[in-house]
Amino acid sequence: MSILDKASLIQIPSGYKSTKLYSLRPINGDGDFTFARSSSGTRVNSEGLIETASVLGSELVTNGDFEDGSTDWSLGNGWTIANGKLTANNAVGYALQGGVFESGVSKTYRINLSVSNYVSGYFTILTSGGTSQSQQFNANGNYTIDFNSNSPSGTTLHFTYFGSFTGSIDNISVKEVISATNTPRIDYSTGEEAFLLEPQSTNLFPYSEFINDTSIFKNNASVTDNYSISPEGVQNAALVDFGAIGTNSFIGRSFSTTPFQYYTFTCYVKGNGTLRVYSDGNGTAGYFFTSKNLTLTSEWQRFEFSYQVADGVNAVNIVIQRQTFDTTTQFEIYGLQFENQSYATSYIPTDGASATRNGEICVNATPTINSEEGVLYAEVAALANDGTNRAISISDGTTTNVVRFYYSTTDNRIVGNVKSGGSSVFNFNNVLSDATNFLKIAVSYKANDFKMYVNGTEVSTDTSGSAPVGLIEVAFDNGAGNDDFYGKVKGLQVFDKALSDYQLKQLTTI
Repeated sequence: MSILDKASLIQIPSGYKSTKLYSLRPINGDGDFTFARSSSGTRVNSEGLIETASVLGSELVTNGDFEDGSTDWSLGNGWTIANGKLTANNAVGYALQGGVFESGVSKTYRINLSVSNYVSGYFTILTSGGTSQSQQFNANGNYTIDFNSNSPSGTTLHFTYFGSFTGSIDNISVKEVISATNTPRIDYSTGEEAFLLEPQSTNLFPYSEFINDTSIFKNNASVTDNYSISPEGVQNAALVDFGAIGTNSFIGRSFSTTPFQYYTFTCYVKGNGTLRVYSDGNGTAGYFFTSKNLTLTSEWQRFEFSYQVADGVNAVNIVIQRQTFDTTTQFEIYGLQFENQSYATSYIPTDGASATRNGEICVNATPTINSEEGVLYAEVAALANDGTNRAISISDGTTTNVVRFYYSTTDNRIVGNVKSGGSSVFNFNNVLSDATNFLKIAVSYKANDFKMYVNGTEVSTDTSGSAPVGLIEVAFDNGAGNDDFYGKVKGLQVFDKALSDYQLKQLTTI
């Protein structure tokens, strides 16, 4: 159950009438908004794993939990099914199920499975047409992979041994990825469910998960790719070994940049000790250098490093370094990203070239709105204080009649206005301690009675002015297709009646 779909999970004070909580998660492509991104995008799911947001088809595997014994599975030498698991004991054959993939058609499938009781060897997945998935399963854990069938000549799902695999497999699921390019992202990176809207961004690292890429320079350092389970739940994280303590050890890469522009480097890391991440380059104003310490922990964390390139600097190095006085020898790393942004956006995987995630567009919900009075309510957080307007509105499709609020070009400020017949009748603003924290905001409008509440407090009011007319749509913009809202949204609601002060306070209290 989603807080974005279920009105019962938002506190509704007594006396509310004709409310609507908008669905921001069209599970099967249906929802209250027209959504488009035209590229894939990742999210952090409810289990804390990075995955590509997708609309999935129906389950294609039968008896994937092995509760029905060997029914629907054919087993080769060394494979058995017992106690709800598919188990290999020095297996030298296949475990397979027919009728899973569509023959002769190239499609992408999402495969989930669990490995337990691992002892030795590894297995891979392939189709009966011979298409092999590159992931080597040789450790306990839950795995999710997207697998392109590349037009198999057969329909069979194979689990095939390597090195006499010994271990157990369970919870096998295969579903077709129907849409990854225009799927809304419900993200849990903050630990709470939120609808994620981001601007376009490009990861300039050509290989985000291949640290031994030839474009990566190293000094007194060795790298082992596919060493451990990454935040993706797949064995594609690398180990970096800085060798003997006392040596100046580092890895890094060079990038072309534009003077005075902002850039952000991110990566996922874990280990022990402290590293230094720095960026440097030469420009017309002299040598450019900026750095940030990276304190490692035993759990995966995303390190973020944002800075502005100096005058005349057309290329910079990004370097992860162990200084000579530090004792850090090894750490794990995954998901290298360098983007032309003043803040970090969600992970953009690359495999051989830079990749771009397009900006999301989410507009055109058509609610029943009382043009004479009502309330626009949302629980939102900004991605960053990035000097742009990011709006949510109800309007007549223009800015002539509109009720809207937006994060403004001024840091940590929420502002907005109500316009009727092209004239502003209510303007408001409120200074926030941190715009990236979730807040609850409500704008109530009625002739000669306008109010703005933020986090349970009335922050602005006006007792003069006409109500807007002809309101017909809710959109994540300023009402006329500009100032697209980029941020995180946990709830969006429109009321067709103005609310009392008590109701507004109760609705917006954190």
